[in-house]
This record gives sequence, C-alpha cells and structure tokens, in this order.
Amino acid sequence: MDAKTLATLQRRAQTALTGGDWPSAETALTTLLDVSPRAASLLYNRGLVRKRLGRTADALVDLEAALEVEPEHANARFERAAALLDLGALEAAAEGFSAYLALMPDDADALLNLGRLQLRLGQAQAARETLDRVASSDPGVRLARAEAARDCGDIEGCRRILAALGGHGPDVDAARLKLMTQGAAGRVSLDPAQLFGPPR
Repeated sequence: MDAKTLATLQRRAQTALTGGDWPSAETALTTLLDVSPRAASLLYNRGLVRKRLGRTADALVDLEAALEVEPEHANARFERAAALLDLGALEAAAEGFSAYLALMPDDADALLNLGRLQLRLGQAQAARETLDRVASSDPGVRLARAEAARDCGDIEGCRRILAALGGHGPDVDAARLKLMTQGAAGRVSLDPAQLFGPPR
C-alpha cells in the first residue's frame, strides 16, 4: 500500500472514530491491520470499536492480540478485563483487573470493579481491602464498602456507612434497603431512625 493510500485510510479511521461511525471505523482499522497486523494501537482501537458494535467476544480477541504485542498496554489490559466481565467470566475478569492495577495501582474505576467482582466471588475480606484503596466518596463506592463490611460480618461498620449515605436520592435509598435485607453474613437491623437519620 502506498503512503498516500495509507494516509487516507488513517484519516478515514480517525474521522469514523471521532464521529462514532463504528462500522466504518472497523472497516478502516481492519484494512490498516492488513498492512500492520501487529500494531497494538490498531488492535486496541478495533477492539473498542467491536465492543461498541456489541461484539464483545471479537473485541476480546483484539485486546488480547494487542497485549501479546505490547504487554504493558495499560488501556488494553483494562478493556480486556472489562470485556471478560461483560462476558460473565468473573474470575478471569478479576485477574485481569488485578493485572491492570499492577500497572496503574490508583485507578479508582479498576479498584471498584475488582472490589465488586471480589464480592460476587465471595471474597469479602479481599473486597474490603481493595475498596479501602479507592480514593472516592462516591455513593457507589460507599455502597460497595458497606456490602463488604456486611459480608465480613461487620454489621456495625455496614450500618455506619449506610447511615452516612442519606440525601443521595431514591436510587441510593433503594440500594441501601436492598443491601440491608440481603447477604449471607448477616443483615442490618431495619431501624429507619438509626439507618436513615431523623426525618427530613
């Protein structure tokens, strides 16, 4: 392929990516990969495009190929773990987020994803340790911390976290109620005054 054709294809791929035209982006990236089959950035981008197209298994193939070429490609490592999660491969996804965190130890999204996965896998203490590393007071993080505390048998700790979550709206209140009434390691006492604070 001559340089002019290659430049045209690169522009076409960039325009399609910027405009969210995923079918055109996939076509352009595939053509570029015919020329440079071991280009990690092209494999990574086509993986993202295929994920957008709802073809997660194909995306995973591209992301793994990108990592074969460039094992330290942090974004490909994160997206690979996310694809595994989407495919329901929970243990492999947890391992994937752990591998990503070895490269990017303070990534709040990866820590939260790993903590939630550990909860789903019944690893409450590991989840608690992971979630304690998340530098965020976002309600979703605090709900996950409360779940980890509950599943570790720390009902008082769970209650304290939930009690501090008032005022975040009906969705958070519903999640708090669900968290209080479920869980193998114990349930939080349904005392509205203690849990939700005084009536507003």
